[in-house]
Amino acid sequence: MSNNHVQQLSRSQFNAILEREPPSASRVNPSLPRKFEEIISKAIEKDPKLRYQHAADLRTDLQRLKRDSSSARPSAMTTDETSTVGVPSVESARPPALGTSAASTGSSPARRLAVSGAVLLLLLLAGVGLLYRRGFFRSGLAATAFQNPAISSLTSTGDLALVRISPDGRYLANISKKRGQFSLWVRQIAIESAVQIVPPGTDELVDAAFTPDGDFLDYTVFAPMATQGKLYQVPVLGGTPRRLLDDANTGVSFSPDGRQMAYATFDRATKEGVLMVANADGSGARKLAGGKVSGLLSLGGYNKVQWSPDGQRIATFVKDADPSGQNYGLVEIDVVTGKEKPMPGRRWAEVLDLNWLPDGSGLLLAARDKTGAPVQLWIVTYRGGGVRRLTNDLSSYVSASVYADSRTIASVQQNLASSLWVGAANAPDNTRQVSSGRFDGMKGLEWAPDNRIVYTGKHSGNWDLFVTDADGRNVRQLTFDGHDHESPTVCDGGRAVVYSTNFDGADHLWKLDFQSGVSTRLTNGLGEWRPACQGTGQWVMYTGRVPGGSSYIFKTPISGGAPVRVSDRISIGGGTLLSLDGRHASFASFDKNGTIVSVMVSTVTGAQEGTEVNLGDTFYGSAHGLRWTPDRHSLAAVDIRSGTPNLWSGILAGGPAKQLTHFTSGVVWDFGWSPDGKFIALARGTDQSDAVLFTSAK
Repeated sequence: MSNNHVQQLSRSQFNAILEREPPSASRVNPSLPRKFEEIISKAIEKDPKLRYQHAADLRTDLQRLKRDSSSARPSAMTTDETSTVGVPSVESARPPALGTSAASTGSSPARRLAVSGAVLLLLLLAGVGLLYRRGFFRSGLAATAFQNPAISSLTSTGDLALVRISPDGRYLANISKKRGQFSLWVRQIAIESAVQIVPPGTDELVDAAFTPDGDFLDYTVFAPMATQGKLYQVPVLGGTPRRLLDDANTGVSFSPDGRQMAYATFDRATKEGVLMVANADGSGARKLAGGKVSGLLSLGGYNKVQWSPDGQRIATFVKDADPSGQNYGLVEIDVVTGKEKPMPGRRWAEVLDLNWLPDGSGLLLAARDKTGAPVQLWIVTYRGGGVRRLTNDLSSYVSASVYADSRTIASVQQNLASSLWVGAANAPDNTRQVSSGRFDGMKGLEWAPDNRIVYTGKHSGNWDLFVTDADGRNVRQLTFDGHDHESPTVCDGGRAVVYSTNFDGADHLWKLDFQSGVSTRLTNGLGEWRPACQGTGQWVMYTGRVPGGSSYIFKTPISGGAPVRVSDRISIGGGTLLSLDGRHASFASFDKNGTIVSVMVSTVTGAQEGTEVNLGDTFYGSAHGLRWTPDRHSLAAVDIRSGTPNLWSGILAGGPAKQLTHFTSGVVWDFGWSPDGKFIALARGTDQSDAVLFTSAK
């Protein structure tokens, strides 16, 4: 019987087959040989150890029964044996065996049909048992684990980026991001005592994993402005790190036997995202799978790899533009063949982390189900793709690590905030709060010529555009289409605002007319973002993705028209800074060594102008880039050289930098000066992230 027929059986029928004791075969058909009944009983035995272990054993017993029946040999005990125990002979106790003469057995077509039906039933039950053993009808922990977990706080420092549980469940490793520097710590879960094993530095730690024996931590780190990460190993209680790999862009995941590890990287020469497998000591690295990446590790690249508990597959997620805005999908790669295929189930607006459940029945995800929603914890069933939500609150849970006891999850609970602050340009430390939204300006702000401020906000679960007077009055929402909007820039002499949105999946640029409120699409490529324009200029600059390749700087007419590529230098996805006359553009690109640098080109000819500038180790990449200062002679940016994100000017001029703000806490998400140079607006708030533990009762 085919699998389709098996799958059509009702739940009650499967329950009866798998859980209840069946009636004996002789009750269903008293004429069946006793040996055949024994074979059926062994095939459907509930105890796996007593059941047939191989189909060959079942076939052998059936062939022996057929042989004995055909030659009229009794298949039960001999007459001597029966007399010993004092029971009637086989012939007197039951009908003759199969294969005796028609006169003595009545070998009729009906009987042969009954035997054939019994054989088919036996094969069906054996097939169902095999499917059951392979997990087809059991959802395991994916259905039962963490139904009503208790949540408790583990830390209160507010600076965690990622957590991982040790194999024995006693320790917690966490990456800390504090004052612009990253460090690695280990603490006992039961005792509030942490040990620093990698000291603070500007190199970005992106992931960490305990080795299977729990003695070491393997962690992936990126040097400032580098595009390729490195993998190091350090003793779990501290010591001298040793480098294992020179080209790991994700954390590693170990095979069940601990002898191999998987990780992902990016091949700049072929523009491929590559899934690699190496020995646990970093030797013998080989490519398992790969695919073209569009943009810098953006579309098509592998992220957060996880080796399955049965060792047969590696799970990861890939970002691909989707018209629904659900751009992330789970995929699995066969460990033997390297063949990639999508996992069943839904797509996601964003996935940040994933982890196999200990029994392999599903995955624990830290994911965003829709644009603008906080990142929550979910369980996805491996077979079938069913989804179960674990958390449901206003916080985001940006890390996911599950312990092998199936009762404990460690995560990072993140709470972000941003408000608009406005004050005099010559006293930026003394700005006052003018908005009350929780995320105002976090994804961009821009001054209009009439001294109003256009900014992003999330007032009803979605990132929209708003406009307000400089004192916070006359707030008005500008967008209502239920999609994500960011990076607004005021163009066409203040008559329009251009922004990026994922209205149809990939990001594109749209223009909103202030007077009519009508929005018009400006671009229609594979993805465009971070628009920039100046004054009454007729061009909009932006970063755009090209087919099968990377991203470049383009310009398009504000009135609409064909885009023009400005430069052949790759843009790594950040914004574009235009000179005041609109004739020069600066953007981030690679130098010949793969380091990220700032490049200036002519917006007319595309020719490079001046020298490439290294943005430095303390440039704060979470903010929205560079701005011209009111005197129009220098550039300002958010920098963390003071230990806290602050505004500094002159950081690209080659001379001494000047600190403009002196905040001792918080985050500056974006900033800008009014067109007359008299006021400054800041999107300023907090980024608090701490470890929490979810625990289920036994």
